[in-house]
Amino acid sequence: LSSNLQVVTCSIFATGACSSEGVGLVQKRLSVTGQKPGISLFLARKPTLGRALANQDEFMDTLRHFGVEAIYAEDISFDTLTELLGKTKILIGVYSAALTHAIFLPRNSHVVELASNKFLTSTPPYWGNRYPAKFAGDYYYSLASACGLNYHLIPCSQKNENDYVLNANINVDIGLLTRTLSHIV
Repeated sequence: LSSNLQVVTCSIFATGACSSEGVGLVQKRLSVTGQKPGISLFLARKPTLGRALANQDEFMDTLRHFGVEAIYAEDISFDTLTELLGKTKILIGVYSAALTHAIFLPRNSHVVELASNKFLTSTPPYWGNRYPAKFAGDYYYSLASACGLNYHLIPCSQKNENDYVLNANINVDIGLLTRTLSHIV
């Protein structure tokens, strides 16, 4: 399946650049659409990669309460990962390229993005006030929309406010995480 995969990207500065048509072609080619979702996954990050969860124990306890399993995408073959994601109802991840795996989720699944509140900016007017604030770039909202997925943002505080935002460890608002997962489930 993955031996002939080709990826076409656009400028990272092209806000809202994900095309439903383009994403649909990739999904069709990889046969990832039409499966019935049922599992919930957290794309965990190894601590050495940055953007670790400062309150990881409490976070993981909350995920277990909702039946969410933590996985490390880099430890799983691409084919196994895409098969697993094709059965996923809820995908949770820290702001990073790993969230592009949302393209493999069945339609109407949920993407929950965890990100430093330092990424937040005013929401672009073309979003129609669906969200009070979002990241400069709109990457994962745009991808989720193009894939026919439900998108959820959980702004997180940085453990050390002076850290560079792309490497900063974050504290997840457990109350907001609980409310978000309760709403989804």
